[in-house]
Amino acid sequence: MWIDLSSLTSDIHLFARQTLPQMHQTLRTTKMIMRSMGNIIYRLIYISLALFLCCRETGQQEIELEEHERYQDIFPLTQSNFTTEVLGSEEAWIVIFHTGTLTLEWKKMAVALRGVVWVGMIDRREEKDLLQTMEYDMVKMPAARVYQSGDTGSDKPWTEVDSPLDARLQACGSIPDTLAGVDDAGLQDFIYQSYASTPTRFPAVLITDEHPSCMFKAMANRYYAFFNFRTMINPSDKDLAIFGQPLKDFDLPTIAVLVSKKKEMTDSMTFEAVLYDEDRMGDVDYMNVVKFLFAVNKQYRHTLPGENMAGKRGIVEMRDLLEVEKKRFQVNFLPPVQKAKKEGGLKFTTKVVKDEF
Repeated sequence: MWIDLSSLTSDIHLFARQTLPQMHQTLRTTKMIMRSMGNIIYRLIYISLALFLCCRETGQQEIELEEHERYQDIFPLTQSNFTTEVLGSEEAWIVIFHTGTLTLEWKKMAVALRGVVWVGMIDRREEKDLLQTMEYDMVKMPAARVYQSGDTGSDKPWTEVDSPLDARLQACGSIPDTLAGVDDAGLQDFIYQSYASTPTRFPAVLITDEHPSCMFKAMANRYYAFFNFRTMINPSDKDLAIFGQPLKDFDLPTIAVLVSKKKEMTDSMTFEAVLYDEDRMGDVDYMNVVKFLFAVNKQYRHTLPGENMAGKRGIVEMRDLLEVEKKRFQVNFLPPVQKAKKEGGLKFTTKVVKDEF
């Protein structure tokens, strides 16, 4: 077979002249499209990364401290008040070091622990003398320091922490747990112990389905002079029968304060329960429980046997505790509290001589 190479070559050159420009144009278009796609993908990645970092930093953003927020949640500490407020206190303190701003997570922690432990802050820019007295490490620059509950004075134990979670665990873990358990069989001794105090203390039972929280541990210690706290964890119907209401009527956790129907100690006494009513008092949080305790003391102290000191206004109003709580809350509103719907079944013959009270 004979092939005309010259003619074939000519045809190839003609095809190339006609086709190659179109191929170059196609390649240029493809490159432009690829560059455009690359820019779009790049921008999408950039936007996604920016959104990710924004969301990640939301919990770490620094916020300005409003005056009312400083007052209620985080107390400014200075050279003039640090010894009195922190070292002179038997309660736990979380001291945050700052430079005018505070991360949102520290702020949230302070709100969550309001009433449970004290939270203060020291401005590193303005309190250099105090930092030197505290032997603050300017190299490591820890975020906060936790002063444990219990001791007072310059030897008050402390631990450095760098996160709100560690601060919370350290502070709550240092609060003594005085909430012993009680059941229907041990209530008599528990009540006698409460009435033997001066002034007489209210027997108060925390009824719960789990181990008492840090909040209740702190409250039992702080209100010890007026309320003698015990716990009932996962109580039976028999345990709850003494409060005059079945288990289905209880929203846990709740508090039952026992009050006597008679002011005088007699051979036979009957007690009734003043129950925390969540529908009327609100959620079981520190502020609402404080209002409940103040209302119970003011409304029922005169009914307590023994040295109830109902004639002393400072005792009826729990004035010392009121001054403390007013630093963090407004405790002026004291709604009336009511006894259980039915009379409690707790009735026994007394074995304690009146003179012992």
